[in-house]
Amino acid sequence: MKKLAATLLICLLCTVGSAWSQSPTPDECLARVKNMEPMLPKLMDSASAAIHALLPNPAAYEKTLPTMAKVIATKDKTNLKNYGGLSEGFFFAGDKVKGEKLYNQFKANAKTILGPTDTYQALIEGDMGLVYFYEKNYAKAEPMLLDSKNQLEANLTAAVANNLITDYMCLSMMYDKKGKPAEAKKYAKALVDLAVKQRSKPF
Repeated sequence: MKKLAATLLICLLCTVGSAWSQSPTPDECLARVKNMEPMLPKLMDSASAAIHALLPNPAAYEKTLPTMAKVIATKDKTNLKNYGGLSEGFFFAGDKVKGEKLYNQFKANAKTILGPTDTYQALIEGDMGLVYFYEKNYAKAEPMLLDSKNQLEANLTAAVANNLITDYMCLSMMYDKKGKPAEAKKYAKALVDLAVKQRSKPF
């Protein structure tokens, strides 16, 4: 969901403004992140539309793929990623049970087949965590967002930085709503620092 992550970054930078200090405080960062919350419904609609455009009929697409068992047996990287994308397609189409079942199979084999530094699994997990966060299902969202964050931080590149920003945003808002201000401010500060780094320093 790179389009969504990029949109979130643009919204954040629009709220930053040229008068912002070079080193904003955690309180300032959290205030900026909270200002992004009214944008979430529109962003989620855009995300769903983007995924539907890429995969309008997940069930039909599944029939074009080799079986998951064959993909795993042959260590087929391309089609393992296709199954990862398919899991997200089912998930965003409203079939979370099917989406999570496929995702769990994909995740169980991702590091072995794709390699320990590949971030594709983290991107999908972060997207699913975002949906659960938006639905206020924090019990489901929290472990997904933290796992995605940890993987992306360990393998950070310019290509995945926007997705990490999305993870930070969700975690900051979630912990703020759960009454954990220290955690909320920590992730808000991480988000702003990464956004500023994107503007000022190459990766």
